[in-house]
Amino acid sequence: MENQFIQLGIIYLLGIVVPGPSLSLIIKNGMLYSRSAGLMASFGIMAGIAIQAGIVLIGLSFIEKDSAFFKALNIFCSLYLFY
Repeated sequence: MENQFIQLGIIYLLGIVVPGPSLSLIIKNGMLYSRSAGLMASFGIMAGIAIQAGIVLIGLSFIEKDSAFFKALNIFCSLYLFY
């Protein structure tokens, strides 16, 4: 279980480091408005990623405890992919 948390943390860290639309938003806000607006945008993006990581970790711990739920989720996701 602890190994999964470390792997997920590394994945989220790589997702933060890779430039993308969030970096464009931070640069735009910093250049158009002020440095503090760019910092506020970066803190907002970091908070959103932290909330998302927390939700994922809670979901992973719930799925591991209930194997019947995990099997049902696998079937549902497989049917969705076939659709």
